[in-house]
Amino acid sequence: TPLYSSAASDVYKRQLYYRSMSPTRSKLTMKKRILRFFGKTKRVVLNRQESLDLNSLSIGSTVMSQAQAAKAFLSSIKLASKLRHPNIVQTMGAVVQRNSQMHVMERMENGSMQDVIFNGIIPVDLELVVGVLRDTAKGLRYLHEADPPIMHGDLKSGNILVADRLTGKITDFGMSAVGNRAAGTGGTVLWMAPELLAAMEDDDLSGSPTLESDVYAYGVLMFELLLGLRPYGELLSSGGNVKDLVREVTENDLRPTVPAPNEDGSIGKLGLRVP
Repeated sequence: TPLYSSAASDVYKRQLYYRSMSPTRSKLTMKKRILRFFGKTKRVVLNRQESLDLNSLSIGSTVMSQAQAAKAFLSSIKLASKLRHPNIVQTMGAVVQRNSQMHVMERMENGSMQDVIFNGIIPVDLELVVGVLRDTAKGLRYLHEADPPIMHGDLKSGNILVADRLTGKITDFGMSAVGNRAAGTGGTVLWMAPELLAAMEDDDLSGSPTLESDVYAYGVLMFELLLGLRPYGELLSSGGNVKDLVREVTENDLRPTVPAPNEDGSIGKLGLRVP
């Protein structure tokens, strides 16, 4: 059942269908785009009786309770459809069918910043990275200054999409919390604040993202984009798993560490020169 308005539908057609006059091809293009943006994150869903086994998690897993998983898609659409800001991906609506759910949103030509940084979608320089980080900060400020405030809850490179003019926009509100309404502990492990990881380690899925945990995730995002490195790469490359990571972050204050400059004075894998 399509849920978008006629006005949104017109924008949707301009954004997603302009490359093809064939309805069949257009639908395939839409489906490919949606899968590209939303098919990359593994979600680990726990029912009420199930404990969280950290050994079973992969590093890229997004953790959520069964109740969260059931509500994540529709709550994400409901919230995102109300947001209007140049640095928030605009939601046009959704298609909900028995065996599939599709989020219809504005077209973002260059995929996510994860694609840009790690897959070489477009050339990367300091101006691009700083510009996207600035855009993300503007979008995050808009969310945090809303009344009531909105906590994104899963800020990471995969949830920052890049438009054709290289504007960065925040997407995916499935883990978001609004005001004092609890959303449940969850997120993607590498970007989660220590207090959220501690709650997860204690098998406590009753916590919620906060303004502070969003800012922490933004700091990890800065590390990732400026250096072109995965957070906690040294621990993971030495054979560490999620359980090791959670323990080191919560008990030994491990944080993403900026490596020494390269021989030419640049930093990180991208070789950017930061003044």
